[in-house]
Amino acid sequence: MKKIFLIALSCLFLFSTCKKDNDFLFEMKYINDFTISAGLNPFSGTHIFERNSIPSNALAIFAQNTTTAADLSEINPGTAILSGIFTQPDNGYIEEISIKMFPMSDPSFEKEIFYHNQIPLNSSGDMPLIGTLVNAKDFLVEEEFGIRVELRLRDFSPESVEMRLDFSFFAR
Repeated sequence: MKKIFLIALSCLFLFSTCKKDNDFLFEMKYINDFTISAGLNPFSGTHIFERNSIPSNALAIFAQNTTTAADLSEINPGTAILSGIFTQPDNGYIEEISIKMFPMSDPSFEKEIFYHNQIPLNSSGDMPLIGTLVNAKDFLVEEEFGIRVELRLRDFSPESVEMRLDFSFFAR
């Protein structure tokens, strides 16, 4: 009887500490378009596609959700999908993707917000990215921020492709 009680108590403790990932107040959504050129060399290192001055729209989003930056404890990466705008591209030549965010006041200070590091050789179409656990609140309460899409290639890029990165953050 004591063993059953201890096992039940252990299970209760274990499952009571779990929390759902959807306990956020609101979502902040953004889009970034860029072009992967044909013939990018996999031996020339990481290929970087940078976009500066992305409006955060923080004041409007906070007002819409009747909150202020002071009310939020953190803003974490939510969901991200990298996809072709006009086609469903073959992505097998990409080995790793890293999305980094930086403030416009100091572009050298960056935080990785999304990544995908095990892209299969036969990958095509939309690529979901994994969000990191970083707190991006300091970047998103500013008027503007920048991002870097970093691609490490395993083969030459076969064609020019217009890509779209849809990404969001969860405010808590």
